Amino acid sequence: MRKLFGRSRLALLLMTIFTLALPPALANGAAAPAAGDPDASELTVFDLKTFIAAQPTSKLSYDYLKLATALQGVVNRTNTQLYYFYESNSIAKEADMDIDHFWLDELRKEGGALAARTLTTAASFSDVLDRFVSAFNGVVVWDENVPATANVASTAAGAENLLPVRFDETPGSPYDELVLKRNIRVAVNLVGKFSGQGMIPDTDLASTGSAKNDAYLWAKVRYLDSGLTNPTMMAYGLDGVSWSINQSAKDLSAQVVSVAMPAKLKVGQEIEVAVTFKNTGKTTWTMAANDRLGSLGTNQIKWGNLNGGFSIDPANQRVFLSANEQIASGQQKTFRFTIIAPNAPGVYKFDADMVRDGVTWYGASIQRTVEITTEDQSTVPPAEVPVPQEGRQFVYPDLFNSFLPNADYFIANKAFFFDLSPDETTKPIDDRNQPLGTDYNTLIELLRSQNARAGETIFTIGGFVPWWIKYTKHADSQAGLEPVQAEWKYADIISKYNAQKDADAYGLIGLSNASAFKNVPLNETFAQKNDKGNNGKTYDPATKYVAFYMGDYDAGAWTAGALPALWNDPKRGELPLAWPPVMGLSKRIPQMFNYLYETMSPNDYFVAGDNGAGYLNPIMLLEENRPDGLPDFLHVWEQYNTEMYDKFDIDITGFLISGNSGSVPLRVQESYSRFSPNGVGNNGGFEQPVVNGTPFAWVQDLGHEVSDAAEYGKQIAAQLQKNQTFFMFRNILTKPSMVVDAVNYVKEHYPELKFEVVDPYTYYRFYKEAKPWEVQAPVTYESQGAKAAIAVDGVAAPGEWDDAAEMIVSPESEDVNKYGTAWGAETDDQDITSKYRIKWDDDNLYLLEERIDDALQFTETGSKMYLSDATLLFLDLDRGKNGTAFRDGDYSIFLTPSGPDGKPHMFMREGHNGGMQEFPYSDGTITSNVRTDGYTMEVAIPWNSLQIMPFSPADGKTVGMTLLATDNDGPGNWGQIMWLGDGDNQLNWGDMKFVAKPIATPAEGIAKLRVLIVSGNVGPVLKSNLLQRLEQAEKQLGKSNNNAAAAQFNGFRSNLNADGMQSQITPELKAKLLELADRMVELIEAL
Repeated sequence: MRKLFGRSRLALLLMTIFTLALPPALANGAAAPAAGDPDASELTVFDLKTFIAAQPTSKLSYDYLKLATALQGVVNRTNTQLYYFYESNSIAKEADMDIDHFWLDELRKEGGALAARTLTTAASFSDVLDRFVSAFNGVVVWDENVPATANVASTAAGAENLLPVRFDETPGSPYDELVLKRNIRVAVNLVGKFSGQGMIPDTDLASTGSAKNDAYLWAKVRYLDSGLTNPTMMAYGLDGVSWSINQSAKDLSAQVVSVAMPAKLKVGQEIEVAVTFKNTGKTTWTMAANDRLGSLGTNQIKWGNLNGGFSIDPANQRVFLSANEQIASGQQKTFRFTIIAPNAPGVYKFDADMVRDGVTWYGASIQRTVEITTEDQSTVPPAEVPVPQEGRQFVYPDLFNSFLPNADYFIANKAFFFDLSPDETTKPIDDRNQPLGTDYNTLIELLRSQNARAGETIFTIGGFVPWWIKYTKHADSQAGLEPVQAEWKYADIISKYNAQKDADAYGLIGLSNASAFKNVPLNETFAQKNDKGNNGKTYDPATKYVAFYMGDYDAGAWTAGALPALWNDPKRGELPLAWPPVMGLSKRIPQMFNYLYETMSPNDYFVAGDNGAGYLNPIMLLEENRPDGLPDFLHVWEQYNTEMYDKFDIDITGFLISGNSGSVPLRVQESYSRFSPNGVGNNGGFEQPVVNGTPFAWVQDLGHEVSDAAEYGKQIAAQLQKNQTFFMFRNILTKPSMVVDAVNYVKEHYPELKFEVVDPYTYYRFYKEAKPWEVQAPVTYESQGAKAAIAVDGVAAPGEWDDAAEMIVSPESEDVNKYGTAWGAETDDQDITSKYRIKWDDDNLYLLEERIDDALQFTETGSKMYLSDATLLFLDLDRGKNGTAFRDGDYSIFLTPSGPDGKPHMFMREGHNGGMQEFPYSDGTITSNVRTDGYTMEVAIPWNSLQIMPFSPADGKTVGMTLLATDNDGPGNWGQIMWLGDGDNQLNWGDMKFVAKPIATPAEGIAKLRVLIVSGNVGPVLKSNLLQRLEQAEKQLGKSNNNAAAAQFNGFRSNLNADGMQSQITPELKAKLLELADRMVELIEAL
């Protein structure tokens, strides 16, 4: 890197000065070709995949892919002239579909947008450059020392018709080919421009203290503020940072050394595999620290022989270290275990990475595919194959998910590119030395400027938080947000400034040729070819109703890149299914919308996806949530959606993600009722179930890339056995055949279940008619008031809990079987039987658990406590029944009688309207007595620690409540049982009613009053007067002077009601004392 400050950098600067003075033709290195230019009927195609794969390093592959997509964006801005064959996502590959060829073939069919074009194939990338040399005005050179300049270069490419190249004089690099050999003009030179000190070059702005942020603010002044970029489009694209970012400096880091993985297996075959990681971080890996090999959410293969680990499902598996292992920095660890082939042929993903559970994932993930066939395969374990280790400085192992394939569309539209952290509370891993909050502040500055330019328009930001590389706990142990939290927070931030996101998310980010697709004319009219629920069906209270929401298509890449493979499933049309393409994407991928409506069946129903015409949180458009004094913008969102819903013949919103906002407020419901009159779905709850005749209903996640129809059928059946009537199942990236086969499985194996799969229109019509929100909780537990504080000592002492009813949680519990849920390996009452009792007083909520368990495992103490033997107490103190969103007043308290340290632990998941928080909980008291066959655990939870929403218990008050018992009986033998409900969905929890037994004797009453006065907020004068009254009454009762004792309580009331005393007591406490005083008079008079 020292070259940048020697002769090479000087040569670059001199070349920039020299070429700026040349005529445009000479600056491009040659006169603009005449006859050689492609004409309007010619379409150049090029095999980009082969060219990129031929590069010797991923760094060069990255640089040429960046160059190629920028060129395509510039060339295709107004007319499609260049089409690439690059890469398909995993969904398309599994369906044996090459998505680039698929769309070209579709568009070249008779009447298609490209049908009349003459195809010519470019022989090389050099040939591509030659064909379109007149389309661009030079190059913009970016500085790898400031990876943000890669995004600045993309912005410049769109705004000034330039090609982005990294400063790299290595022979064969894009810089070498274009600048040094072709002598193409350097129009913008970003090398060495940003230092994070002094003033930001070419501006009157002081440096932010961060070269990264200075680069974006420089681009803001030059391109965004000056009007050179698109006022309605931005791009959140991963910058040029190496994917090995800060590996050597991180506490937790891993490098893949070798992998032993078969290419093929026979269905059902089990074989030993091995993966070896090197500890490249600073922290030693140990079992006690929960360092493990974990399966990623995209993994599709079951594991076995896990060295004490667990396998809950393919996406949630762990291989443990041995108890005495310590893998120090620089050492290697080989994990040997087995993989078990699925029972259906196909191509399946093996995706794994190192994880410290409860902290972060770390290292470079392993991604392999295994072909499952019906033919016999070798049973010999495969040999380990070393993973090539190129120079660690710049590594790009997954270009498909780098956002580079997508850049052509955003460059064609002159979008402003950025990559900034949405979290102002931590310093990002790619810029640790920046002042805290600098990334966030720069993001806000960009959004302010874009908002001002967009005016009364909803603008679009393509891309997604790069959670797998930076900004989240998945990639950085110092980050403050989990990936989903980062997604929702980012959505809230941009929504406040009128932005919707085209959410190309990790795993399926890549989509080539959108700059070509955008030029396809969108059909003039769209009409659904179904009955829209006008089918004559009537609601039957004895039938359960199911609808399937086939998500998620809030991203152009997911919709145009994956949906064709699922849409063309042979069993589509056998069941009514709700498909949710987001209508705002029709500008980027119009051909997809034409194709869907032209090929739909009568059983295909289109509904709006997240969150209508675009993925934007409408709650953030309310004036009270808007920053910078911006006015209420909900009316603009409503008008935008009204136009889109009308155009695409849609009147149902299938899924409204309210994210950190929790339940949807009435004003937003009213807005949606006007453009989505037939129904709205959500996972966070609503203020009212029906608004202006529009039903608002909960949507339940069930199924992600389903590959086993029988297993999916079992999951559906388990839900249908619950005490509810309506089920809107949201599955993600799932084939219709999996849904059809799963439904048939349920019908065959569970004939006692009476259910019907209906279209979304019928579903919401029946839902509104049945009014399921009026159904009472299945069980109401009456929590008795404690006469005295319970001694939290791990012993159920006689008299403490005798009057409290039991809640039994076990595989054979009647409540569980009717209204609860069991997951995992729970078979009988010997596996686990937990008996719970709950009591309360004015200070604490008390919990007793008496558990019988045939095998105890205490391995977790934090957010993963549910993987150990533990209990989770769920509370919904305002009884808001807010779906799965944890809002103010919602809590999940994790409790375990022991941990690896032999001590009991508590952990809190605390709901907030602005987002859930999790932390070790120390305000309560927990004590346990652990035996070989189980344990007794007592807990006191102070009410003053549950005051996010003000709350105090009282006789007759009711809250939402349920319990979850988790059970780890060793490797492969984990499970959990929920007393009432099926997870975080508060609608299916039970209720808990506080019951206070009346004071039975004057002595009990005096003791109770004394405690309330001493511990309550009572002024000194009033407190003294009241305590004296109690003392005198006690003396008179001792002498059997009952009338004199009653007179003291009348005086007690007078003291409380005296005008001068009202400032010395709260109204709530005063009312409680007056009520008790009246009760005392009644008791004394009855003596």
